Amino acid sequence: MNIKDKISTDIKIPISLLNEAISNAHKYIKKFRIPKRKGGYRVICQPSAKLKTIQYWVIRNICNYLPVDNSAYAYRDGVSILDNAFFHTSNKYFLKVDLKDFFPSISFDDFIEIVRDWYKKNQPIWELDRNSENILKKVCFDEKGFLPIGYPSSPSISNAVMYPVDLAIKEEIKEEKYGKMLYTRYADDCAPRSCARDEGRPLETDLQE
Repeated sequence: MNIKDKISTDIKIPISLLNEAISNAHKYIKKFRIPKRKGGYRVICQPSAKLKTIQYWVIRNICNYLPVDNSAYAYRDGVSILDNAFFHTSNKYFLKVDLKDFFPSISFDDFIEIVRDWYKKNQPIWELDRNSENILKKVCFDEKGFLPIGYPSSPSISNAVMYPVDLAIKEEIKEEKYGKMLYTRYADDCAPRSCARDEGRPLETDLQE
């Protein structure tokens, strides 16, 4: 079964409407800007209702099956930013790193390698061929192949792409190298701002904006 037939069957819309939504994926996007706290603007993309529906299918049928490290506290059911902060309340020192342009730095190439690996291991009933990959790219990424801010699918995709990064960071800071250390990530924030502080000041490296 090709992926369009599977999506059409699951969300109960005719192929003709599905084709229309996919072909116009980048056409009916509302874009607006919100100011950044350090100057400049962040572009938010609001997809059409039809495109959102397809993105939710991608979340339920692909993203929800991709590995996410337990250090990730954003965009996951059952955990929140409060859990993320609580994890560090007893820390005396912490390093805070904000990743610059987090969503827009994630490309389709980053994502599809993870999807291909998952597909080989699980073999869902739909085909992951070149056409299927192009559909995923058009539905969930912008014209240049990067992750938009504002798409429902972007948070789940970002956690999946960050899985090997989270593992690599945890391996780098493991206890035998630096003593006992804790690591969490909330979206682009690799440590919570509300950790315990030494003399009221955290050890902080801020790379955002």
